[in-house]
Amino acid sequence: MAYAQIHTQAPRHPKLLALSDAAWRLWATGLCYVQEHMTDGIIPAKAIVTFGVGKPQKPLPNVWLGVSVEDQATADARIPLLLQTPAAIRFVSYEPALGPVNLTAIRRTRAEGFMRPLDGRFNRLDWVIVGGESGPKARPCDVEWIRSVVQQCKAAGTPCFVKQLGAHIITRNDDGWEGDTPRSWPMNTRFDEHIRGYREDYQGAPVRVRLRCRKGGHPSEWPEDLRVRQWPEVARG
Repeated sequence: MAYAQIHTQAPRHPKLLALSDAAWRLWATGLCYVQEHMTDGIIPAKAIVTFGVGKPQKPLPNVWLGVSVEDQATADARIPLLLQTPAAIRFVSYEPALGPVNLTAIRRTRAEGFMRPLDGRFNRLDWVIVGGESGPKARPCDVEWIRSVVQQCKAAGTPCFVKQLGAHIITRNDDGWEGDTPRSWPMNTRFDEHIRGYREDYQGAPVRVRLRCRKGGHPSEWPEDLRVRQWPEVARG
């Protein structure tokens, strides 16, 4: 499936703010057309006349919209904008995960209080993607941040896709290393206890996990409860 990515600042761009509903529909339809047909931005005149410019009564069925968030601050800033925009599928890409995120309580403003995109009854998010940062300068990703979002999605019945744990994985030394519980790591998983330059051997001390896959992208190397790769249901026809 081809897709197009829209910058998170798009809703505040002066040119987009000036668009009418009809112009927005024409722009979005054209964007979908060039992605579906891989035309490198060229739209034949005979195709344009079929788009129509009437105000849409419901979201375009082939438009998926998402925002990326890295921590609670970016989630509070971006998710409300996502939920204001009509789309067949709304999703959040929580990557790179750089801090904990609670998707069940998003603060809009002090005056407006909290909104609840995942409440288990009237979910407003259709999909959540999770991933740690990769690359030689990857910043730390605590496995508990990922585990928390997986559990939030499970409780709400929202599909979750754990893409990767990243290249700088932090966990606890008492997570378990025998692969005999859902949250324990497979046997022979390597870890480093000297993450601050010295060894911390108290129960629950942080350790850095060293996986064979440099970006932590092989589920077979993860605890069982993190091996979650679900997709949202898409209406056909």
